[in-house]
Parts: sequence; C-alpha cells; structure tokens
Amino acid sequence: RQWLAKPLVRRQDIEERLEAVSELAYDPLRREEIRLELKGISDLERIATRIAMGTATPKDLLALKDSLAKIPVLRACCDSANTPILRRMAENMDPCEEVYQLIERAIDPEAPAQFQEGRVIRDGYDPQLDELRKVARQGKDWMVQLEAKERELTGIKSLKVGFHQVFGYYIEVTKANLSLVPHDRYHRKQTLANAERYVTEELKERERLILEAEEKLAVLEHQRFDEVKETVAQQTHR
Repeated sequence: RQWLAKPLVRRQDIEERLEAVSELAYDPLRREEIRLELKGISDLERIATRIAMGTATPKDLLALKDSLAKIPVLRACCDSANTPILRRMAENMDPCEEVYQLIERAIDPEAPAQFQEGRVIRDGYDPQLDELRKVARQGKDWMVQLEAKERELTGIKSLKVGFHQVFGYYIEVTKANLSLVPHDRYHRKQTLANAERYVTEELKERERLILEAEEKLAVLEHQRFDEVKETVAQQTHR
C-alpha cells in the first residue's frame, strides 16, 4: 500500500526493485518459500500497537511469537539472493530472539483469547504459580475422594459433593436418604426441593484452602502476564 501511495521516482531505486521482482519471478522455489513464511506472519504493526497500549491479549502474544519464528527462514531466503534490495531486507530483519524466548517460556500455547477466560501462564514459568495450581488441583481431587468416602460411611449411594458459586462446596443428599444423614457431623447449609445440602468441618477447612489458592493464583497470574506484556512493550520499536 505504501509503495502504491508513494511510488519511487529515482531510476536507480526503480531498477533495483525490478531486479528483485525479476529474481523472484524466475526463482519459483525461493519465491514459494518466501510466500510460505509470509503466510504465517500476523499484522505486526497492529500487535505492536496493542502491546504498547497495554491492551494485548494472550492471543496477540502467541501470534507475535509465531510470527517471529518465521523470521530466520525468511531472512535466509533473502540473504542468499543475488539482488541488493533483497539482501538489505535480510539485514534489516530482526528475529527478536529474547522476545520470542520470553513468550515461549511464559505463555501457554493453549491460552484462551482473553485473559479472564482461563489459564494463560505456562507451567514451569513461575514456581509459586505452579505450587498454587498444585494446591487447587489436589483440592479438587480430594473432593472426589471425599465423595467416595462419605458414600461408604453413610451408605448413601447417591450422595454427591459439589460446588455452588454462591454457597461454596457442599454434600448433597436426596430427601429419600435423609434418615441416613449423620447429624453429628453434617450441618445443614441449603434446602432444595428434592434434597438437602450439608457441610462438615473437614469440608469447610478444605474449601478455605482451595478458594485461597485459587484467589492467589488469579492475582499472581495476572501480575505475571502484565510483567510479560511490559517487557515485550519495551521492544516494540524492534
């Protein structure tokens, strides 16, 4: 677009550009290799603007990483060309290895498009994050084990352990099995049309640990993501 809007006026520049076009026109292998690499490059100007403004998403950073991964091959394609303009292009290509490596280490390749939708920072990047994730995962595994244990202790085969966004973790027993509820351990939490929900001291303590870990995890992950964006933002000129 810039070339069309601002055409060359110096004969030497025009001849140089035409020589490059000619070389690519008569070298289909090089041309196809360049074309293949260019297909994998996103709109870097748009991404750089979003990063500089602090509005970049995980998807933007992953697109930047995938684009930078194409630069070495693209550079080699142009560097081995005969025409000066293609070789100068190769010299001016900056693969930004540090930026690529940071995103590769920090951002999960399966990260969602928006931060708030789920996990973004990759396992292994931050030991504290890894530990909090471990606590949260173990807590959920513990809930499955608790359900099996309580079914065996009470004899209520339909008993289930669940989580409600407002009421938290609970043990649910259908009305048909209320006579089997051990009221010395179970404390009523919520009444439903066909069931009662209970908590135990053990369940309340585990819920506190899980929710604490998940809350700290959300805050810390956001901090790490912001740090990555800030570091990358310092290199947008490249």
